[in-house]
Amino acid sequence: MASLYTIPEQTKTTLKKFRLSSSRAGTFQALVVKIASDHSIAVEDEPITSLDELAEELPDAAPRFVIVSYPLQKSDGRKVLPYVMLYYRPQTTTQENKMVYAGAVELVRNEAMVQKVIELEDPDDLEELEEKL
Repeated sequence: MASLYTIPEQTKTTLKKFRLSSSRAGTFQALVVKIASDHSIAVEDEPITSLDELAEELPDAAPRFVIVSYPLQKSDGRKVLPYVMLYYRPQTTTQENKMVYAGAVELVRNEAMVQKVIELEDPDDLEELEEKL
């Protein structure tokens, strides 16, 4: 079956490098992924290193996927490093954009090799991210 979306080799390589490097990092890291007008999936800029920076980077009216590596310390003292995908869908985006991104969720999830997808509608929802992990 033909896919509506394409993932260029450069994007695949960037996602793989991010996954491998973030698994060894002890700090928050995020990679913003967007869908271009030609339905190719692309990574925006460089990795983001804080929740505040991520909140500023998210557009007000366009969806994005965000691959996140977020180190946490559990109540029993264990350190864990959840690797998840945020599906950011602002309420102000067009219905067409919502449909385009909804159709690509599983493709991006599989390519990024994340286990969990967390949906967000507002950058302020990032404040509750730790609870959702």
